[in-house]
Amino acid sequence: MENLYKDLFDVSGLLAEQVGRYLLEMVGPEGPALVVVTPNRRVQTRHPGRVGVLLSENERLVGDLCARLDDGEDPLVVKVEGGCIAACQLASERAHCGYLLIFLEGYTLETAGANMRLVELIVAQAGLICELVEKNNHLHQLKLVHLSRTSQILCP
Repeated sequence: MENLYKDLFDVSGLLAEQVGRYLLEMVGPEGPALVVVTPNRRVQTRHPGRVGVLLSENERLVGDLCARLDDGEDPLVVKVEGGCIAACQLASERAHCGYLLIFLEGYTLETAGANMRLVELIVAQAGLICELVEKNNHLHQLKLVHLSRTSQILCP
């Protein structure tokens, strides 16, 4: 039974989905345009109209950004049509949760550089969310393991 709980909570895909959902829910329609990319390169956003450069003809762009992040360029700021993209990996202590892309509409590389502390704050919050979601999952796993060990129904 313990292995079932371990498999249930150790799936990095589940963690990536949870982290993506939390990140996208915390940003309103007028906030920064966030794009969460899962480890298998599935794109999630609440701002499809604002991040069309990533979702339309430039699908390779997302893959290229993720590859550069995997190669160690983290955080990464690049110029794209209509602005800049700041990107980072999303990871906890034990799992890779995907990537966070922040579309900075109307920014140049200079204005993105001038606002890098704000971008770093968003990236730090995203990292904290990864850690907290993973710890929460781990606590649920421990609770289920404890309940399965002490259950009168399952124990002979």
